[in-house]
Parts: sequence; C-alpha cells; structure tokens
Amino acid sequence: MNYIKNILILLFICKFSNVQSQIDCQKLKETITIKNQQIDNLNNEVNYYKEALSLTKSVVQTEIENIKFQINSVVGNRQDKSIEVEGIYTNQGDILKALQAERATIIDPKGNLYTSVYEINLGGGSIRVENIYTNVPMKFKIFFRNIEEETPVIRVLTLAMFSKDDSGKINSGKFENINVTWK
Repeated sequence: MNYIKNILILLFICKFSNVQSQIDCQKLKETITIKNQQIDNLNNEVNYYKEALSLTKSVVQTEIENIKFQINSVVGNRQDKSIEVEGIYTNQGDILKALQAERATIIDPKGNLYTSVYEINLGGGSIRVENIYTNVPMKFKIFFRNIEEETPVIRVLTLAMFSKDDSGKINSGKFENINVTWK
C-alpha cells in the first residue's frame, strides 16, 4: 500500500512539474518574442544613426557665407533623362534670417551646360528657408532635367545663393568631379 502511495505521489509530482514546465515554456516564448522585437527596434535605430552619420562625412563639399554644403549622392535617371543631387547643408555661423537658392548649374566633361532654377529644394519643398539654426544639418535636393547624355561624372556643379544681407548679391560655391550613378 505504501508502495502504491509513493508511486501516486511520484506521478502527481511528475504531472505537476510537466504542467509547470509547459507554463514556464510559454512564458519564455513570450519573453523571447518581446526581446526579439526590442532587438529589431534597436537595429533599426542603429541603422538610422549610421545613415545620418554617413551624411555628415561627405568629402564633396563647398562653403557659401558660413554655410557648408555637402553632396552625398548624385543619381541619374535614364528613363527621365534627369539627375538628382542630394546632400546636406549646415550653418556654421550665426542664425540666418533666410537662405534662398538662385540657381544651380552643372557642366559635364564634354562642356554641356545644364541649369536648374526652380528645382532646388532647401527643405520643405522650397528654394527658400527661414532661420537656419547653427550646426543643424538640413537636407537639400537639386534636380536637373533634359540631360542629353549619360555622363559618368559632373565636371563642375555651381550652386548660387542670394546673399544673407538681402542686398540681392549672389554668392556661389562650386563642386568638382562628382561621380554620377545611373539607374
């Protein structure tokens, strides 16, 4: 009788521990799922900051009135026969009242000249931006249309900006030998 009682107790303990193990296993699965989501979120955040950091390390740069312009990518579109220049600009002086683009021009190695006047985006879809804060990078884009030939390099890109003192004077900066990636 004692033997049967011991076997029943042992079976009960095994059954109870099996149920408890299943509960613990389910909790562990839920914890693992939550931790994997946290890891994915952190990986996305790290990738965002890596991309943001790489934007500030461009070697193709120029300065116009204490504003540093850096080009990060130049992509040509074969279908549209266009080139899109993308980069960042950073005010390294005092807060400006305004910044306004006048025009941008590129010259390819064969001497073809292309001008972009109203397709310069300094932020918010505009050629003009107000109150640029010091040391805060801002994105810019310049679009050139009707590109006749798929040039692998832009020999010179000139960016002309209206002077910050509102005198109507135009200051410009120049970038040289910029590679174009065609897609």
